[in-house]
Amino acid sequence: MTTPAPAPPPEIPRCARDARKVAACVTAAVLLAVLAALFFFDPARHSIYPQCTLKRMTGLDCPGCGGLRATHQLLHGNVRAAFALNPLLFMVGPVVLWWLVAEAARGRGRRFIGPFDHRAGVAAFIAAVAVFGVLRNLW
Repeated sequence: MTTPAPAPPPEIPRCARDARKVAACVTAAVLLAVLAALFFFDPARHSIYPQCTLKRMTGLDCPGCGGLRATHQLLHGNVRAAFALNPLLFMVGPVVLWWLVAEAARGRGRRFIGPFDHRAGVAAFIAAVAVFGVLRNLW
């Protein structure tokens, strides 16, 4: 007596796969457009970028303050200047890259643990950003 082979996992419908691909392509195109704008238009010199509401209302720096200027400097290879403007970019960047790789792997049917798969990862990320936001205003 032989046991029947296990049933294959259900296949993702083609329309859902196509929607994911379209969403990924649109996201990539928007990201590239934003990076191109940041490369060519320095946020320190052009007023096309949004101003931080917290900074404008309270004078305090939010965790993201300086992020656009830091990204501009990083795109031009000025790592020190970018770090001086917003060190959080260097902490968030690798985490976001890890998340993108995990999502891309999952899109291809592979198991890959991402940084936000568990509540503890999300809580640690939020806590780190909050602590940075407080400490940057104390220095």
